[in-house]
Amino acid sequence: MKIYWIGKDNKIESSENFNPPHNAREEDLEGYYETLEEAKAAIVKMNKVSLYHIDEAEIQINKILEECDDDDNILVQDSLNALKLDKENKLMAFDHVINNKKALINGGKEMIKQIKTSMEKYERDVERLKNNILDSMERTGTKSFETPIGKFTSVSSKSIDPFDETLIPKKYFKETTKVTVRPDKKEIKKAIDSGENIQGARYIHKNNLRINNRSI
Repeated sequence: MKIYWIGKDNKIESSENFNPPHNAREEDLEGYYETLEEAKAAIVKMNKVSLYHIDEAEIQINKILEECDDDDNILVQDSLNALKLDKENKLMAFDHVINNKKALINGGKEMIKQIKTSMEKYERDVERLKNNILDSMERTGTKSFETPIGKFTSVSSKSIDPFDETLIPKKYFKETTKVTVRPDKKEIKKAIDSGENIQGARYIHKNNLRINNRSI
C-alpha cells in the first residue's frame, strides 16, 4: 500500500510499498497517512501549533520521563522525539520567514535609495528644462509664450544670496538646527565600568538571537 509521511522542511514523502506488521498498534502508525490530502491537512494543523505549546509539552514530557519506569520509557521517548521534530520544523519555518523579511527590508532600503537618487535627478532635470525655456525667452526678448497646452511666462523675482557668510554680522544669523539633548551611553558605560554609580542609568542584560544558516 502507498503511505505518506511528513519529512524535514515539512516536505511530504511517500512510499509505494509499505507493509505494516500484522500486530502493529494504532499508535505505531501515528505520523503515517493513507492519502496525500491527510498529510497536507496534518501540515496545516502542525503549523498552527505555537512554539510556546511545543515547549510546554516538551517540559511536561521531560518530567514524565524522569518518573516513568523502563517499560514506559520508550513510548515517552518517542513522544519527546516527535516533539523535537515539531520544534525543528517550526524553527526552520521561523528562519524561512525571518530571511524573507530581512530580504524585503534590504530590498526596501535599496528601493528607497534608488527613489531618492531618481527624485534628485528629476529635480535637476526640471530645473534644467525650465532654465532652457527662460534662456530662450531672454534671447528673443519674449516675456510670455502660449502653446496649445499652456502659457509660459517669465516672472521677475528677487531673493537674498548670502555669498560670503563670514562678512555678514552675527545678529543676522539664526539657529536653524534643532538641538537634541540625549544621554551619552558611551560615556555612561565608561563611568559605570570604572565603578561610578550613575543615577538614572544602569546595565540591562538580554539575550540576542544569532542565526547561522548552513548552505544546503
